[in-house]
Amino acid sequence: MHITPRRLSWRCAALIALLPALAHASPAAHLSVDGLIRPAACAITLGDGGKVPLGTLSRHELHTDRRTLLPERKLPFQISCDAPAPLGLAVRDNRSEGVIPEVSLKDRKFLFGLNRLGDKAVGSYTLYVEDDDLHVDGQPGRVIHVEEDSAWMAHGHFLSPLRLHAVAQAGHANLPAVASAINGTIAVSVSIVPARDLPREDDIPLEGSATFELQYL
Repeated sequence: MHITPRRLSWRCAALIALLPALAHASPAAHLSVDGLIRPAACAITLGDGGKVPLGTLSRHELHTDRRTLLPERKLPFQISCDAPAPLGLAVRDNRSEGVIPEVSLKDRKFLFGLNRLGDKAVGSYTLYVEDDDLHVDGQPGRVIHVEEDSAWMAHGHFLSPLRLHAVAQAGHANLPAVASAINGTIAVSVSIVPARDLPREDDIPLEGSATFELQYL
């Protein structure tokens, strides 16, 4: 007669022990997915540290009543990526206030400025990529560009602060190449205002500055 109470007591104890586990059980389980998409790491390098030396000029070497076009300078460049990627190239003119259209036959949008001395500009310069020396992953390339919302075009190889540039494979559509290596040569052409329009200082510095910036497309 006393066995039943003992059995009830054991069953109650077992049920009480189970309650905390039931209290922490959940009708749902969660799965999380973690990852990272990282663009290809790309870098652009300009030869000679990006410096274009013009040397020391004598005022007597300059034309008095017309512009003086200095000998063209050439600067090699290379773009390298750790994985193939489509890239755009923007060029920012850090001396845009010094642009003077009268010293060039090119449209103003292709001109980069030299420094100003007071209210006087001293000259401008142009940059263009030599198509014959432009390569995309070892294959011939050509410069293309886009302005605002227009389609990619291939009209000329002059760089402009108002355009986004890219390199397409020669013989292919006007689309930025997906590449790991792009290399070529940039030609720098500097024009100086007529000597009569220059300030009368003994020494006149000639300083231009532009920033080349890669953009992932």
